[in-house]
Amino acid sequence: MSAAENWRFELTIPRDVLEWFVEAWTPGAAKKAWSDWSDWFAIKGEPSREELELQYASDVEYFIARIRGATAFRCVTRPSFRILGIGIMRRHLLQGMSHGEWHDIEPGVLPAATGGAAA
Repeated sequence: MSAAENWRFELTIPRDVLEWFVEAWTPGAAKKAWSDWSDWFAIKGEPSREELELQYASDVEYFIARIRGATAFRCVTRPSFRILGIGIMRRHLLQGMSHGEWHDIEPGVLPAATGGAAA
C-alpha cells in the first residue's frame, strides 16, 4: 500500500493464525526502513476466539487508518528497557504526522473505544 511522501507499506496477514506483520520502505529505498508485528492470543481461554478475531481485525483496520491518515512519516529510536536510568535496549518506532503532531503508529494498538492491546 502506498502512503504519504511515497512511503510504501507491506502487510502480511496469515490465513490461520491471529498475527500479522508490516514492513515499510522510504521512497526509492531497497532496504526496509521499519518493520513490526502483532499477535493475538487467549490466556486461560480469555477472551474467546471470536472476540480475539474481532480485536485482530480492529488492530489491522486501525493501523491502516492511521497510515492513510498520516501526512508524513519518520522512524525514531527510543530506549525500551532501562537499568539505573540507562537505556539498555532500543526500540524502533514508526511515527506519523497527523493534525500537526507526531504520533506513534504501532501494530497491536486498538482505538481507545475498544479498550485493549495485543499480547
